[in-house]
Amino acid sequence: MNQAERRFIVCDPSLCTGCGICELACSSKKEGVFNPLFSRIHAVRLESVAEPLVSMSIACQLCEDNPACVRACPMKALEVDKETGTIIVHKEGYEFDCKHCGWCMVACEFGAAVLDPKSRLAVICDLCQDERPEPPCVKSCPKDALKLSTIEEVMKECKSEVAKKVLLEFSSSRKSSKTFFERLGYSTLPERLKK
Repeated sequence: MNQAERRFIVCDPSLCTGCGICELACSSKKEGVFNPLFSRIHAVRLESVAEPLVSMSIACQLCEDNPACVRACPMKALEVDKETGTIIVHKEGYEFDCKHCGWCMVACEFGAAVLDPKSRLAVICDLCQDERPEPPCVKSCPKDALKLSTIEEVMKECKSEVAKKVLLEFSSSRKSSKTFFERLGYSTLPERLKK
């Protein structure tokens, strides 16, 4: 399966409330307990000076064919499943098994790789391959903020959202005393657009 066909969990931050139900669904499915510490998906809240509070859930993003977490493992205990793109963590009994060093956690730019609080072994979302059509975290989201998507579907949706925002801005500028370009911060039509 190539990168463009891989499905991964995507969170819409405009819908996510940060309730953590996805974490509970995951920990229940994977570990038999309702405890977010044992989850493979993580509800996070992001806040900056420029932006208000944003909630979203993060799971493995099925990075390129040789993800940073796999490259970082000194024991070679992580590998990419060729069919699904999910990360396989080899536990004890395998020639190269996880020694709970945590380098995969450090390498993952999304914070999706974590160490299990009890076993101290790496755990990474495997999309609950035995659950179809969707993993429990996606099914349980009360706001439908989570879904399985390919990178192509995400890009198409982003382009659609940008187009909607531009059209809304354009239509509202027509009703305003300011021109569309003045509302974008230009005092007149930009030179490159006058040609």
